Amino acid sequence: MRKESNQQETAGDTGQEITTDGGSGTGGDEAGEAADPVENGNFTVPDDIQPGIYYDIPNEAYHAGPGVSKSQLDDIADTPAIYLWRKNAPVDTEKTKTLDTGTAFHCRILEPEEFSKRFIIAPEFNRRTSAGKEEEKTFLEECARTGRTVLTAEEGRKIELMYQSVMALPLGQWLVESAGYAESSVYWEDPETGILCRCRPDKIIPEFHWIMDVKTTADIQRFRTAYYDYRYHV
Repeated sequence: MRKESNQQETAGDTGQEITTDGGSGTGGDEAGEAADPVENGNFTVPDDIQPGIYYDIPNEAYHAGPGVSKSQLDDIADTPAIYLWRKNAPVDTEKTKTLDTGTAFHCRILEPEEFSKRFIIAPEFNRRTSAGKEEEKTFLEECARTGRTVLTAEEGRKIELMYQSVMALPLGQWLVESAGYAESSVYWEDPETGILCRCRPDKIIPEFHWIMDVKTTADIQRFRTAYYDYRYHV
């Protein structure tokens, strides 16, 4: 895990080290070069991980690793039994592979250079003909071989509309284009209990000590309600 290097900055006033050699930096040299990819299947976050900011922990390894997260606090707020069940229940890997449009949108806006590597918009196939069916089969086999997730034309259209909607706002464009680190993993110990806590900000902008969190909504007029329903403030 890339945490320490010869080049270090300070993340705000917390004193945590923030390196300039790892992760998905965006917006120029200030964010540093991308770290070497880590194979998800061979990567495990150690139980004794030290507090700090890490830039190359894969998403799957982060969620499977130690530390109490916001989503776990949501489960505890519902009932501790749900927290214990979800923590120990087996994971349906096929279900986790199901496309989450929000995940694709996060990639489009936070890691645009990765979008075409992880996702592909499917062309129209004429399923009424044998040739069309064969073309679709070949296309899906190639996507499975390369590991890219298939988006329908409608899903791709919606994601691009959401992206352009963000970029239409000056502040939104500034947040997207500012130098920073996407999908970092942050660990700290709660001062009262000593319990290891964690979070995974969508983007950290060190120069201005800002944290960016991307949320989607079907109705902007009801976002205030969603803010509390989904406990975004936690």
